[in-house]
Amino acid sequence: MKQRLGVKEDTAVPASGWKELVAEYKQYFKEKSGEAFPDDPMEQLWGAIGAVFGSWMAEKAVTYRRVEKITGLLGTAVNVVQMVFGNTGDNSGTASASRATQAPAKRFSMATTSPTRR
Repeated sequence: MKQRLGVKEDTAVPASGWKELVAEYKQYFKEKSGEAFPDDPMEQLWGAIGAVFGSWMAEKAVTYRRVEKITGLLGTAVNVVQMVFGNTGDNSGTASASRATQAPAKRFSMATTSPTRR
């Protein structure tokens, strides 16, 4: 969307641009799943939770656990958290962290949406 509009920052995308992008994602979802994307937040939440549990035996997940020597687990888990949506300025931001598994050291990788939090 940003490339299409010729902008560099999310904040430069007008509301109409985000609405257009959401419509494109909903159309893609319908094409792939055969169903309309649910509007009900609880249905979305339970769908996401079901996707996590349903992916436990997916080939990619099984291969990942084998390669990383992760054994003896009976299943997976879902954490549901409330997040801040977007950034309100230079003193706010959203981020997530996960332990990198490529090296034995306990390193963390950080993904952030705030330009001041990199």
